[in-house]
Amino acid sequence: MELIDEREPDEGETSLMCLMVEVAGPQGPILVHRPWTASDVRDAAENLPDPMISGKDFGDELIRFCREYRPTGAEIAPDREMSTLPTQTINTTMLTALAAAITEALHRTDVTAVTTCKQLEDEPVDEFIHRLITLGLQKDITTEVQRTYVGCGDLCLLAELHRHARHAQLMLQQKKDIKGQKAQKELHMASLTIYCSNILSSNKCLLLNGQHIISYSVSVTKQPSWTQTFSGESITLTCEIHGGGNAQWEYEWSTPSSNQPADKTGKVLMISRADVTHSGNYYCMGRRNREFTQWSDVITLTVTSERPKPRLTAGPSTISVGGSVTLSCSVDGSDGWKYDWYRQTSNEWTEAGDGDNREIRVTQGGVYSCQGRRGEPTYSNYSDYVTIEITSFMFVSDSNSVSVSLQLDWTQVIRGQITVRCEIQGGGDTQWVYDWETTSGKTITQRTDTNYWTVSAFSSGGYRCRGTNRQDSFSSTWWSEPAALTVSGAVLTFDPSWSRYFTGESVTFTCDMKDDKRTDWETRLIKDGGEIVSYSGYRIKALSTGNSGRYQCFSVHRKTNHIKTSGTVKLIVSGSNKVVVTLHPNWTQLFRGETITVRCEIEDRGDTEWEYEWKTQRTTNTQQNEVNISSASSSHSGNYSCRGRMRNAQHNTTEWSQSIRLSQCVFKLFKVICSLSIR
Repeated sequence: MELIDEREPDEGETSLMCLMVEVAGPQGPILVHRPWTASDVRDAAENLPDPMISGKDFGDELIRFCREYRPTGAEIAPDREMSTLPTQTINTTMLTALAAAITEALHRTDVTAVTTCKQLEDEPVDEFIHRLITLGLQKDITTEVQRTYVGCGDLCLLAELHRHARHAQLMLQQKKDIKGQKAQKELHMASLTIYCSNILSSNKCLLLNGQHIISYSVSVTKQPSWTQTFSGESITLTCEIHGGGNAQWEYEWSTPSSNQPADKTGKVLMISRADVTHSGNYYCMGRRNREFTQWSDVITLTVTSERPKPRLTAGPSTISVGGSVTLSCSVDGSDGWKYDWYRQTSNEWTEAGDGDNREIRVTQGGVYSCQGRRGEPTYSNYSDYVTIEITSFMFVSDSNSVSVSLQLDWTQVIRGQITVRCEIQGGGDTQWVYDWETTSGKTITQRTDTNYWTVSAFSSGGYRCRGTNRQDSFSSTWWSEPAALTVSGAVLTFDPSWSRYFTGESVTFTCDMKDDKRTDWETRLIKDGGEIVSYSGYRIKALSTGNSGRYQCFSVHRKTNHIKTSGTVKLIVSGSNKVVVTLHPNWTQLFRGETITVRCEIEDRGDTEWEYEWKTQRTTNTQQNEVNISSASSSHSGNYSCRGRMRNAQHNTTEWSQSIRLSQCVFKLFKVICSLSIR
């Protein structure tokens, strides 16, 4: 049975809208309304908005849907949780109540509205919540809510938002009250100070509450009075009341909130081990009975966490024996420091200097460092090192007392080495170690226990030396004047210049000095790294395969320490080429009138161009490697041999080949008689 809504339709209420279909009428086809089917209702219900996003939008759309489609309670909520709804069509009163309940239960607040509307200054949160949908909370409250309400994104449940907002407002109000009380106290004390200093000529004034402010001068002193404090140091602050006599005062201190001392009621404020949290402003005041002083001026304490590093400076780093140099140590930007000095010899550090002086004068060589200390004490870091070197006095006036010389020994030069020797005159029985250095090109340094240095891979440049006392590594001679070595190039050539030579041939070696016309040059020819001859020009009359190898030449001019060296040139010597004579076709029988070719073949001929020479019974002028016989006859019988001659070196020939004998075959008494022999 359908439940009929008996109340009058509300103004603007949606009329029943149904589909129209064409049916047969009395006078032809007509259009009539077709009632909604259950399938139509389900399809339309799928377009309702998501209630979890907006309960209000869902409630409004549900009212419109029910007025248009007239569903029953079972069609709206087929599940058991909503089975209490009537199975009949829902009337308007029930529909409105249902939509309101859904809106209330699923309503969420759009937090993005916070950025467009703010809470009034004195407006309680309870009142503001009523317009939260369209208005915004204050920025501080919004920030706090978003921080504490973890489940709140752009959309929040209204009840949870309400609870978090009230808590945020309470916290912010407490902070505001504390800040206001502090400001009021400071303003009050400033007003009392101005009042007493401008109106009264006596040393106290009467306040409304019966207390008196005393115009005594108050100050804070710091011990030690250093401008900068480092972590771990002890600081004592004292509150001084000037003109207060021997009265028993109580003291009040204002200190940085980051680190409160344990006792702030005494005259002396002790900080036993300062750290960065003690940095800030300190001031004090005194009180007795119903009187109190003004606040003192502020004293600022700055505590640095890192220990300072001293700066060590010196005059010249090299001095002569008997001389001295002043070293100075300082910690920049702070005061109150005393200094300890240290000197390193070998691998040990010893104290240097007798006092706490900032400056010391030293007469010994070595590595020096300093460290600052002050207070109980507090130590700075160590300074950077400074090296002081002492030069022996005997070499100051005579720069030639240390000399260096070059030894150009052939056994070393051909291996790419030279020897540099250092001579120290007047050194007595001093035991030296020797320092070496090149002065041009890529600098090379070396230390040896002997007075000579074998230099590998020598190059043009200067070489110098000095001696260092073996017992005191910071006492040494002056550097010697450098000895210059010049290295330049030469060119090794072969004459004749062939890519390959054969045994028995000759060759001449020449070391071209590149237009250097100086005399007194010594030249060496080197084969495979070993010396073979001293020469100005060298000739091998008959080459053998053992002469193959890599050749290089060196020339030395001892008066000027000049070395010329060529690049490496490869010489290849091969044995004589083997020559053979072959027949084509290679028949064992030859008859009159047949055709045959006699060919001269040179084994391992390489890229050499050859001409050929033949020995036959007949005169042959051909220089080709073949003798062609087009019609054999008895005149072609005989021995054939050949040899090759280089086209570009007519004097270079191979050995003669073995002979091959060619004979004609004839018919005799029905037998074939022929001969073919090689010898």
